[in-house]
Amino acid sequence: MSASPPPTPPARAPKKDEWRFKSITLPCEWVEDYRPGSFHPVHLGDVFNNSQYKVLRKLGEGSYSTVWLAHDLKNNRYIALKILVSDDSELINELRILHYIKQTSPEEGARHITQLLDEFEHHGPNGIHKCLVFEPMGPSVNTMVEELPQFKPRTWGMKVRYPIPMAKSILKQSLQALSFLHENGIAHGDFHPGNMLFTLNNIDSEHEDALQQKEDVEAPSISPPPLPLFCVPWSDGDEDDDHLLTLTARLGALPDELFKHWKTSAVYFTPEKKLYNCQIGGVPDGQEPLMLEQTTMEEAFDGAGVAIDEEEARQVKALIRWILQYDATKRPSPSEILCDPWFRAIEASSLSESRI
Repeated sequence: MSASPPPTPPARAPKKDEWRFKSITLPCEWVEDYRPGSFHPVHLGDVFNNSQYKVLRKLGEGSYSTVWLAHDLKNNRYIALKILVSDDSELINELRILHYIKQTSPEEGARHITQLLDEFEHHGPNGIHKCLVFEPMGPSVNTMVEELPQFKPRTWGMKVRYPIPMAKSILKQSLQALSFLHENGIAHGDFHPGNMLFTLNNIDSEHEDALQQKEDVEAPSISPPPLPLFCVPWSDGDEDDDHLLTLTARLGALPDELFKHWKTSAVYFTPEKKLYNCQIGGVPDGQEPLMLEQTTMEEAFDGAGVAIDEEEARQVKALIRWILQYDATKRPSPSEILCDPWFRAIEASSLSESRI
């Protein structure tokens, strides 16, 4: 257990209209969230767990934690230090899952899941924070693509995509990880490219000075983003309607059993389930309903200009359509998807080793 000197925190969380700072668009936490019950204030060079872990740079943040690259001075290695908010009652399940994987399937889990190396508590000015120590990981699948040499320098209108063999390898390894979780009775719940991380080559041979983040300088792109975490844009409460309208456009009408639970469906559909309005939230008085062109999943895929031939495109669209079924009982499992002809011929490449 370790502790920090207590700067004076605000007595309570400020109300929305009391926030002292303008709205920000950068993917970072709110300064006002550094308060009792929330984030722990960290400075570069801070040490944790009885001076074992020295903070070198920030890696990312999410709704419930900040993540830092740190030097494990005891074991002479680099680690990712995840510092949870002090009110971390919602995160007990994550720790339970990590312990379960480590106890039941340590070797296979290490091939697919970012490894928990240590844990401890830290006493700070905003409360007691659970701290999790992970192996350091590289960029996410979302961010790594922009670091590929063929996209430097970038040109206007350039489509930034992984080469097809690399993309298929990433997909296969991610599905293998998801299949591993399902075989152990674990549902991921947030499976997307931002939570798929590339492994790093051995950075333990790097000198601390090479990894130290300079004050007020953005960290280089080797840093991973937040672990299983990302910023959610401010919403006016109509995001569910927006999502559902997109689903119906791409995949077709909702089945009756689901449609009846869409309480605001009458704003967009006639009683016969015919779309008459695409204006989120409804049509203002005196205005005509808004109608937008409806693009199916297959049309959207064809319009994306993916560099594959017609037969492979047909295979991919059929695979996506198989996966994206409204009826959950008809959706394939990760292991069934891996048996699809499009995946069977893939050999995982060491160039794209990734974990979730």
